[in-house]
Order: sequence, then structure tokens, then C-alpha cells
Amino acid sequence: MSLSAIENLFREHFRCAVLTAQSIVLSKDVAEDIVQNVFIKLLDVDLSEVQNPSAFLFACVRHAAHDHIRNRTRLEQTFEKMKSSEEFVAVYGRECGEFPGEDPEHLKRLQKLVNAIEQLPPKMRKVVKMTCLEGHSYRETAEILCVSLATVKAHMYQSFRMLRERMGEAPKPRSKKIAFFSIFF
Repeated sequence: MSLSAIENLFREHFRCAVLTAQSIVLSKDVAEDIVQNVFIKLLDVDLSEVQNPSAFLFACVRHAAHDHIRNRTRLEQTFEKMKSSEEFVAVYGRECGEFPGEDPEHLKRLQKLVNAIEQLPPKMRKVVKMTCLEGHSYRETAEILCVSLATVKAHMYQSFRMLRERMGEAPKPRSKKIAFFSIFF
């Protein structure tokens, strides 16, 4: 499908597509972002064999809206499970093959890191938890939170700086090869 065909599809169906997504996600802003993302993805898809592009568009919008709800629900459940810092430390220790009771210094450092993460501004904290603790890529995090990739990168950069300061680390030169937890352990 050509760019002009997608532009026509956009002009004809954008408002209805937003209303469709809004009926699912219950937020006009989120619905608009979902529909815009669908149109961006349509640019990479060969729609020449699609018999009814508008029906395909609405199916994509419905699926994207349901994916958003599913991801948001999963995210809320994960954060609910990790409410207390002690529970987080226990979960993190098990996942890394280390048990908190084995090394008191490690546990203190980990508890300090958990407290520093909890003191981050809410949006930054959410981005750090999703990327560093849940293993989502920056792109996945941006899609789940309905923010731009640049926003996620900016939050991570600022979070690393703030966490280094709170952990008492001297600022380090920027290096793309430094892993998140290696700067704390």
C-alpha cells in the first residue's frame, strides 16, 4: 500500500479508530497514541493483498488496545507483588542465585539500591523497574508505558545518575558497556 493510500486511510478513519481504541482503554490520550502507533506499523506492512484495508485497520487497533490493557495489567500485578523492599530483595536474590542471608554486605548494598530506586520520581522508577528488573527492552518499555523511546532513554540516563549519587558512587564517564547492576556491585 502506498503512502498516499495510508494517508487517505488515516484521514478517513482516524477519529473512528480512536473512538474504537478509547472504548477499550478508556483514555482518549492513550487511544490516540495506540492508533498513531498502528498507523506507523502499517507503513512497514505490505497491504496490497488486503481486501479491506479499513477492516484490517480496525482489527489492528482493537488488538493493539487489548495488548495495551494486557500489558498494563501485567505491570500492575508485578508492582503489586514487589510492594515491600524486603520482598523485592528476596525475589532479586533468588533470581540471581544468591540468597540474601549468605552475604550481609551484599544484602546491605542491595537494600540501599532498593531504597534508592524507591526514592526515584514515579515515572523514572517505573522505567528502571521495567528495563532493569523485568528485562523489558527500552522499546518494549516505551510501548507499554505509551511514551517515546527518547523519553525512556532520558529517564534511564537520569535514573543512573541519581542512583549513583544516592549510592555514594563517584560519577563515572559515560560508557555504553556498563551494565546496570555492575555499577553497584
